[in-house]
Amino acid sequence: MIKACQILKIRHLPCFAHTLNLVVQDHFSAEPVQAILKRCKEVVKFFKSSCIAYEKFKEVQVQAWKGTANEQKDPYTLVQEVPTRWNSCFYMIQRILQTSESLNKTLLKIRKAPAPLTIDELSILGDLEKALGCFEEATKKISGSSYVTSSLIIPMVYGIHNNLTSEVMSTEIGDNFRLGLIESVSKRLFQYESRSLTRISTLIDPRFKKEAFRIKENADQACTLLENEMTVYAKQEKSKSGNGNGDNRGFDEPKPKRTLFDFMEQKVKVKVNNVSADVIIIKRQYLERQNASSEIDPLLFWKVNGTDLFPMQELALKYLQIPGTSVESERNFSAAGYISGQRRTRLKANTLSTLVFLNKNSWLLD
Repeated sequence: MIKACQILKIRHLPCFAHTLNLVVQDHFSAEPVQAILKRCKEVVKFFKSSCIAYEKFKEVQVQAWKGTANEQKDPYTLVQEVPTRWNSCFYMIQRILQTSESLNKTLLKIRKAPAPLTIDELSILGDLEKALGCFEEATKKISGSSYVTSSLIIPMVYGIHNNLTSEVMSTEIGDNFRLGLIESVSKRLFQYESRSLTRISTLIDPRFKKEAFRIKENADQACTLLENEMTVYAKQEKSKSGNGNGDNRGFDEPKPKRTLFDFMEQKVKVKVNNVSADVIIIKRQYLERQNASSEIDPLLFWKVNGTDLFPMQELALKYLQIPGTSVESERNFSAAGYISGQRRTRLKANTLSTLVFLNKNSWLLD
């Protein structure tokens, strides 16, 4: 598909959510990290495969919560990592840390159970959770389908890098994992700040503007790109309006009477025709305004303020997009794999499609 876009000269923006996942996966293969994740998977697998162990685990949680704010809550269940499900490793680690005390108590009560997690292992898991938290937040935000996401990419990369560089880890394994993530972020994600589409969309988002760029030169280049786009669009609109006014050439119009101020008309025409100067002024007015609140919808902002900042409103509609991600398609693919397993291999294609559809849209019945 990427090659097809290149041959056809179609603008292609790689799936940012998928690239985020690749950054994380790059460093799960490190031997110390693999060892601790293997321990977690063994513990979760043990509880998933034993109803008795799971019931005891829930009972220990209920007893621990008596007299606390969590007393009315349902006991937590453990989460197993699924390689095809993004951030599933983070959720597995997070749930183990949330229930570590009850988990270890239960493991000590059951024969042939895996050894409880040690303090050192829990410390490493705490570091991994801290390092992966910003990726989980970014994946959720970029996977949205009801709000603009193209302008979020550059500030997200900046935020992830800033969080990782300022995070303090308590273990050597956690710190090495953090440093590896920083290296992968610079290798895989910094390039988004050099792409025209993401540059302009971030600049034209009133919440971010130039302040969302990590490097000042990239922000300046984005300003130049925006200015060029505005100039081209303004000239096109002007030529259209000029052509529209040229329909009355068949009529004889009286010759205008000469006055002492004819020289002013010529100077005003030159001033009006200077599109580039107008564009620079409009761009400067926009950038010098106070940034909008982070909660505001950028499309609503341009709907309200678009007439004052023409032609930026039209460019906002062009660049403030919701790029497609492979999140939904991968989830559907995983659901189909669960539904059509080894025990259900004789399902007809139409039946399988119906079951996948119902699985995906069951939330509508809640």
